[in-house]
Amino acid sequence: MPFEIERKFLVKSNEWKALSNKKSTIEQGYIVSSKESWNIRVRIIDDNCSKITLKYPKKGIKKYEFEYNIPLDEGQELMKLTKNKIQKVRHYLKYKNKDWIVDCFKGKNKSLVIAEIEMDSIREKISIPIWCIKEVTHIPELSNAALSKKSISEWPIEKVHSIL
Repeated sequence: MPFEIERKFLVKSNEWKALSNKKSTIEQGYIVSSKESWNIRVRIIDDNCSKITLKYPKKGIKKYEFEYNIPLDEGQELMKLTKNKIQKVRHYLKYKNKDWIVDCFKGKNKSLVIAEIEMDSIREKISIPIWCIKEVTHIPELSNAALSKKSISEWPIEKVHSIL
C-alpha cells in the first residue's frame, strides 16, 4: 500500500542552497481538496512531465498517496480546469544521507520557503538542518492545497506573524 510520511519546516536562510543538486519548476492545481478527505491534484513539472496524485489522510503525518504519470496534454487540460493553483521551484538535496526538498513558492506565496523530508516510518529519527527554523507539519494553512485556496499574501498580518 503506498503511503507518504513527511515532515515540513519553515526555512529562513539560504544555507541549504549549497546542498541543492537539482531543481524543477512545478505548477500544481487542485481538482479536489479537503482537510478530512481526498486531495486530488495535477502537477506539471518543467513544462514536460505531468502527474496526477490522489492523497487521503490516514493518521497524523501518514497519508495514502497514489501518483501516476499522465500525458502532458491531458495534464495541461486538467490544469486549465482547476481554480486553485500554486507555483514553486523545487530544489532537491541531501542532508546527512537523507533526501530533502526545499520548495520556494512563487506568485502570491512568493516569500514562503518550506523544506520537506519523507520518512520511512513515523518513529524515524531525523536530523533537522540548522536552516529549518520551525516545524509546520501540523499547520493546515501551510499545506499546498490550503495555499492554493488562500495564499499567504491574503492572510491577515497578525496571522502571518503568528505562524511565520
